Amino acid sequence: MTQHNLSAPEVVRRPPGPPCPWFGAPHMQAISRDFLGYTRQMHREYGDIVFVQMYWEKVCLLNAPELVRAVMVDNAASLIRQERAIEVFSRVHGPSVMMAEGEDWQRLHRLLMPAFSPRRVAGYARLMVDAAKPLLDRLVPDEAGASALIDMDELTSRVTMDVICRTLFSRDLGDKAREVMEASHALNEIAMQELTVPMTLPDTWPLPGKAAKRHAMRLFDEVIDSHIAARRQMPADQAPQEDVLAMLLAARDEEGGGRLSEAELRAQCKVIFLAGFDTSAKALQWWAWLMAAHPQQAALACAEVQGVVGQREPQADDLAQLPYLSATIKEALRLYPPAAGLLTRRALKDIEVGEWTIPRRSLVIVSPWVLHNDARSFPQPEVFRPERFMPDAPPLPRSAWMPFGLGPRVCIGQHFAMTEMTLVAAMLLRRYELAREPGQPEPVAQLNLTLRPAQTLRLRLRRRAPAP
Repeated sequence: MTQHNLSAPEVVRRPPGPPCPWFGAPHMQAISRDFLGYTRQMHREYGDIVFVQMYWEKVCLLNAPELVRAVMVDNAASLIRQERAIEVFSRVHGPSVMMAEGEDWQRLHRLLMPAFSPRRVAGYARLMVDAAKPLLDRLVPDEAGASALIDMDELTSRVTMDVICRTLFSRDLGDKAREVMEASHALNEIAMQELTVPMTLPDTWPLPGKAAKRHAMRLFDEVIDSHIAARRQMPADQAPQEDVLAMLLAARDEEGGGRLSEAELRAQCKVIFLAGFDTSAKALQWWAWLMAAHPQQAALACAEVQGVVGQREPQADDLAQLPYLSATIKEALRLYPPAAGLLTRRALKDIEVGEWTIPRRSLVIVSPWVLHNDARSFPQPEVFRPERFMPDAPPLPRSAWMPFGLGPRVCIGQHFAMTEMTLVAAMLLRRYELAREPGQPEPVAQLNLTLRPAQTLRLRLRRRAPAP
């Protein structure tokens, strides 16, 4: 890994970058069309820090862990979220912690943190298992050797949606599940489109695509509001006390003594639901593909699971005894980070990094897709090698692996997500052998808010014989 001098020199310069004819229009078009390919190309051609003019925006791409840390952690107070992202997502979520800044973010973060502490998440594990079990049980007939070809996007989306709904509300969505899942996918696609343009017309206008967005937003409002209303109508002695909604209703700001307003409560439920299920679904889908493509590693993970849980379902206390399974998930998150274009921030002032200056008002972009494929941090980065994340492996450079972000704005639900994915992965491996169909092409990664296969990904799930 190249060493950088992060102390500010006497003379600072703008970072290197490509020519930007036509006010950088070709670069804006290229990054909008293929974010993954464009950011890797810029890294290859110009190095660890790249400056690009794109219309009125000054864009700085950070491509080395130590630079990312110097800017995103050491200078976190000098950064805010991109205004366009706040505008787009606030229309859907409302005043959520994801888009809040300054004192509003600090207050919401304090209120939500207790609901996602490791102790609380361990308590949610039973709800996660209860939600996933019926769906996984009925995929294939209950006889050894029986198999079925499964659409993995549909499976992982449905499983993680039921998991997030059960842990959030202690209830599932019933006959609305498919409609809600499709609405979530539609909102992601619309948000991705809106993020690549400087402005969009009001959602109330009778334009193509607006009706679908209004329907999806209305559906989520109805789902969230109905669950909150049902909880408020329950007698106190009958209301669940261990789900996320219970934690949010009971949350108190220790510094200010306040609680979540009704609008804030709805917004946090929305963002937990929408962000929580889709990212975990895509991560599990990529993990399942890698397990099917690497039967030796899958066999090791399965043997570990069977040795720990036997014929019962996994529990929170089992997770520490599943280091290899956890390593396969972390390696899948390295190769296919769900939020592959995770961090975009606005610099509030000039930021000095080594010999370079990131100008005030620049957009700073960090791509885990680039960082996770850097051979300096991950030798042979294209190879699936879970051993990189085993407890006895050499330590990784700080900030080289960051599927959940880093710094003060690291994903509040990262422990929740890892617990959920590990439990579901253990349940899936305990029941089924995962295999690719002959002639199936390698999936192509496509960024559509989250990183997903460009084509439908189907795997054959074969029922395992009971472990002795």
